[in-house]
Amino acid sequence: MKQLMVAADITKRIAFGPCVIYQIAGYNPNATGSGDDRYIQLHQAMEIAASDVPAIKSLYAPGNTAFDWQFPQGLYCSELMVGISTTEALYTAAGGGGGLDLNIIFESQCPWTSAHSLVGDYSTPVAGKTMWSEASGLSAPKRLMRVDVKNFNNGNNRRIVVFAHDAPSVDSVATQTRDCGSNGTDNRIFFGKGGLVPFAKSTDGTLRRGCQVRLLDISSIPYAFESNVNYYIRGVVETM
Repeated sequence: MKQLMVAADITKRIAFGPCVIYQIAGYNPNATGSGDDRYIQLHQAMEIAASDVPAIKSLYAPGNTAFDWQFPQGLYCSELMVGISTTEALYTAAGGGGGLDLNIIFESQCPWTSAHSLVGDYSTPVAGKTMWSEASGLSAPKRLMRVDVKNFNNGNNRRIVVFAHDAPSVDSVATQTRDCGSNGTDNRIFFGKGGLVPFAKSTDGTLRRGCQVRLLDISSIPYAFESNVNYYIRGVVETM
């Protein structure tokens, strides 16, 4: 498969799961005569911030010049976001319109497409996250392809729970549960090519098609929702 980037694309998500890259080829259109060189950086991440370190050595793309990087045996990445940088060792975003025209040839079971969106981030502390509301799930069916939960400040184990309700209670029917480790644990949960489509039916017959990720304290009975904002939560959502 192939993914394109143009000069306006300073970053681009390529795959939200494992992928193998075979070729990156294109042209650097920057030709002002000063500061035109660029570096193609491959980040095993869903987000890139200033000074992030790429997964491999940056690929050099000199100004006003064509380039063709080939990997006959394939270059493996656990996930992939490409950033166009003006520096080699760390990520320094190129200015607006200062990117490259390039093609990326790769294989993946998790290619990023226009149907995907990233909900949440790894910079805003939360105790739970709504991936989509019940109303949104009814009007445009969606599925959760992946969810990441990082516990950064809680010494106790919690349970990651996915509900189809906008306002679940601890007794609501969960569509998925996974253990979440203690402080420093970074959980990456994939739901396969079919994704996870939360669904529940309340006792009054109401159909629930939302998606909310919560942390459950199961250290004592009755169980309770985590109230401390000690987590980063984000998810890859696909609109069907």
